[in-house]
Amino acid sequence: MGDVERQYPLEYFVAQVAFGSTLAALAGDPIIDALFDYTALYRELVGRPPVAGVSEPLWVALGEDIANCADPATISAIVYRHYCAQPHSAYDPHRNLEGARVFGALGYNYANEQRQVRIHFFTQRSATSALSGRYAQQRRADFARLLHDVRQRHPTAAELKSSTWLQNLPNYRQLFPKQFADRLRDVGGGSYLGVWGQFVKGDGTANLARLAEFRARLSQAQTIDAAIASIPLKVLEAVGPLQEFYDEYGL
Repeated sequence: MGDVERQYPLEYFVAQVAFGSTLAALAGDPIIDALFDYTALYRELVGRPPVAGVSEPLWVALGEDIANCADPATISAIVYRHYCAQPHSAYDPHRNLEGARVFGALGYNYANEQRQVRIHFFTQRSATSALSGRYAQQRRADFARLLHDVRQRHPTAAELKSSTWLQNLPNYRQLFPKQFADRLRDVGGGSYLGVWGQFVKGDGTANLARLAEFRARLSQAQTIDAAIASIPLKVLEAVGPLQEFYDEYGL
């Protein structure tokens, strides 16, 4: 695919195609429908979430190319070829599809109607993870700056929401107050967009060990629930009072 550094490696797509193919077989659905419903591939190919009632030519073309294909490896290669043909597939250290306000490795969106802060994780590609213990104080400083910005810009904000597979990682979870972490719950099949990053390491290469574990479990799945359960790190979600965070960070 040339010398361009990509946002995601091939294996990021292999994981999603394997999942979509399994669910398509179990549910009796066309593969393109399963990829739309159960993966983040539409967003990665098109560069934005789907818009109701809008037919996207890139997605239609992908559907035509894989319509008669049953081999996940071949489908993955086709998907990756389509992806690499898009300008947004090039690695961008400032990528921010959420349009969040970013402070170091952390960012947030504000849902005004719910008076809710929603946390996102951003990181520069590096051989050492931004969640490494050596950067723990920097991450706490990022969170403190984020919370200060929330207090200044949204004084009526009432609660904070986190929904990510990263909550499985102790160094990430420790950024949150204990009482918030205690509320974390597995969302099960409630989200398929933010779960796939676990198959990519901090340096942008594939997490081959986790992918192998996932594919081994997935190959044994006889039901949709079993297929969902095969994902190694689940999306964990919690919502809690923002005041807990102000107290935690001394604001």
